[in-house]
Amino acid sequence: METTDLTIKRHTAVWTQDQDLLGDAMHIYHRLDNINPALKYYAAYLDVFSFELGEHYYIPLEFVEGMDGANGRLILTITRKKVEDNTWNRMPGFIANGKARKEDLPA
Repeated sequence: METTDLTIKRHTAVWTQDQDLLGDAMHIYHRLDNINPALKYYAAYLDVFSFELGEHYYIPLEFVEGMDGANGRLILTITRKKVEDNTWNRMPGFIANGKARKEDLPA
């Protein structure tokens, strides 16, 4: 998914492909160097916060399908299990080490 194709707004509900609510969109983090999707070093990650679980998820933008216009949901191309299997509830090292540009989403 290219970031120019879609405007993601802050607090938009993010749903997995298998129709599980992951949380609300909060920010986008852009990797400043070492981008290599083959090694799972994606260019940008959507920060999704689950108010229910009190947990952040960092989903590569490549797995954002788009908006469901009927209900305003942001839909991912992956299942909840894939999110969990990839441990995307852990902050990526490039963010933790200050090697990211944080993009605030519009309200």
